[in-house]
Amino acid sequence: MEFESLEEGEKFYKNYAHHVGFGVRKSSNKKGESGENKYKKFVCYKEGFKVPLRNGNKKVRKRKLTREGCNAWVGFRKNIGGNYEIYKFYEGHTHVLATPSKCHMLKSNREATSVHRCLFKSYTRANIGASISHRLMKERVGSFRNVGCSKQDLKNFQRDLKVYINDADSDMLIQNFKRKKKINPSIYFAYEVDDDLHLKRVF
Repeated sequence: MEFESLEEGEKFYKNYAHHVGFGVRKSSNKKGESGENKYKKFVCYKEGFKVPLRNGNKKVRKRKLTREGCNAWVGFRKNIGGNYEIYKFYEGHTHVLATPSKCHMLKSNREATSVHRCLFKSYTRANIGASISHRLMKERVGSFRNVGCSKQDLKNFQRDLKVYINDADSDMLIQNFKRKKKINPSIYFAYEVDDDLHLKRVF
């Protein structure tokens, strides 16, 4: 099979994996002189083995082992025409595949898209947490299988957003007032900062 881009090939293999019942993750690649991927390999999410982490005498948080040496993988290579073709495909798995009712929970089949993030931010402004937000999304699409992301994905997005904002929340507040004033000049606001330029109060 041949694809116009590597992204199309990845999407096709992930759709195939979702239909069969396993997750996918990226593996090795080889770049050409122009910096584009010449070879790219995608493997089953249970490929390889995790090496236990050792941190001296400190306790390391135990994680569930998900890898068990599965050999299923697919390889893409760039041909003379500039497209990507499948040059190697191994189908066999060493583990039980996910049932159709569980396929939507596989990590490679979940993604917090821009629609999920926009909805979740709207729910957050109404003081609704991740759990109830996820249930509300389920009510919109009919079932959890159709949501496309998990409750934990929403929590991870919220965590990443807080890290991104960090200490810029007060600046974002003032910039928001300035944007509102440009739209409606009759809006008035005032604010005061301390000696370290930290926001103290806003009217």
